[in-house]
Order: sequence, then structure tokens, then C-alpha cells
Amino acid sequence: MRKTEREYIYILVHRVIAIIVALICVIVMIVISAPKSQAVLIDDEGYVESYSDILDSTTCEITLNFDKEIYSADVLVSFYDENNDYLGNEYSTFYAFDDDEVSERFYVDGEVGYYSVDIINIEMPGLSGEAIIIDTILSLLVMCWVIATFLLSCKKYNVDGCEIIVFAGFTNHYIKANGVKIDEYKAVLSFLPVTMSATLENGKVITATISTNNRIAVKINNRLVKPIKTKYTGIIAEFIKNIGRKQSESRKPKAEENCEEGAKQTIKPENEIKETPKKSYIEKVSEENEYEQSMLSKNI
Repeated sequence: MRKTEREYIYILVHRVIAIIVALICVIVMIVISAPKSQAVLIDDEGYVESYSDILDSTTCEITLNFDKEIYSADVLVSFYDENNDYLGNEYSTFYAFDDDEVSERFYVDGEVGYYSVDIINIEMPGLSGEAIIIDTILSLLVMCWVIATFLLSCKKYNVDGCEIIVFAGFTNHYIKANGVKIDEYKAVLSFLPVTMSATLENGKVITATISTNNRIAVKINNRLVKPIKTKYTGIIAEFIKNIGRKQSESRKPKAEENCEEGAKQTIKPENEIKETPKKSYIEKVSEENEYEQSMLSKNI
């Protein structure tokens, strides 16, 4: 790979990495913001806190357990006495605030003996405010980085056999003549166009102007010149070809060493060759124990 093509590879690699990171961010955002599957009630229990004979009123607490975290649950609880006579029902919203267990206190007329729970609606937790702020900031940073990579620019010129490269990067810009830097400008931020100039070996003066969005214009002796068109597909193909060439060159010495070692190896006589004992492998089969789940009646 020629030195003058390193700038093109630099731009291409940064753009590919930026696009991959942006796609990863989009996928993560989709996965995080995707609606979660509905939670399922796996257990509930209740107990009497107090009963007043004078008021004929029962204070009790009902606790619900779900298989995953929820934000809230709208529940209708029906109450019965010891003789299974209906006492009434209470509608309430159980707030879990991103927990899998919720509880609520009820005040019921009569002496409660039994209860039943009917789930009306379950609200699953969403993204927190902090997570939304962090995701927004990261998305903006990644988007700015992607835009900045596509503003990177590099132009190649040929002036009387002299190969000129003008590169406009993130924070530095420079001019190269036959692989040697002849002028350079470095700045973190630039709100004005950057102008660089140098004198070539043939005495001609090259002037490169880089705009605020990294567009390049080059003049030779105050005359505008057009760049050589360069296709990234050709650069990629040549880059891959050079990598394959380097790998093949690195493998040649190893192959020659292996051939030399193989030539030096001798075959042992039959009486010196010992038969390797055969090994047998025992597979262990583990048995899984099955457990039966029993349903318990809910008595207070």
C-alpha cells in the first residue's frame, strides 16, 4: 500500500466504525424501548391486622407477588366471612414502583374470613428519566461523530509528476508532496476557512483552501486544479490484497522451517515403538428430580 493512500484508509475506517457504533446504538434503543411482556401474578397472601367488635370492621393487608417487576396494578379484591357470605369488594391500585411485590391495606365492614383477587390491569415500568437523558446525550454525540467522519476529506493531485495529497481531518489539515508533509495546520475548532501554501521543488506555489465543512480547493500559481478521481472500492481491494500478501510472506519462513524439521525426523524401530493404551470415557447421566407444586387456599 502506497503512503499516499493511508489518508483514504483512515477516512474509510473511521466512517465504517462510526456507522457500526450508530447501528449498535439504534439497536440498543429499540431493545430498551420495546414493550415488555405482561407480568403474571404468581402468588398472593393476606392477613388481618385488627378487628373491631364495636364497629364490626376488619383491617387487613393484601400482598401480591408477580413474576417480574411492575409499576402498578389495578386490582379488585372481594371479601367473604367465615361462612363464605359475600361482604363486599374493594377496587384499588397497587403501586410497586419497579418492584415485583406490592401490598395494600383495606378496611372492610364485617369480620373477614376469605378473599379473592381479580387483576384488571398491570402497568409495566418504562424508561426512567435518567436513562432517557443519558440515551439522548449519547445519541447526539454519536450522531455528531458520524457527521464529522463524513466531513473528513482527502484529495490527490498530480503536478508535473509530483504527487500531492491534501488532507482535511478532525483537528489537523496538511499538504503532502511525494509522501512528505510540506505544510500543516492544527486546531480543535475552526470557524473560518483554513489556507495553507508551500513551494514545490519545481518552484511552483501550491495553495490549499479548506472550508469550515472540510471542502478542499487547490491552486497552483493561483490557478485552480482538479483532483484525481479516486474510488474507494479500488483502495479497499488493494488494501485487502496487501494484507493477503503480507500474510503469505509471513507464512513462507514457517513452512520452510517445518520442511527442514520433517526432513530431520527418523522412524523408530518397531521394537522401540510402544503401543498407546486405549482409553475409555464414561458418560455420567444426571437424573432430574421433579417437584410437585401444591396450591394453598388463601385464608386470613
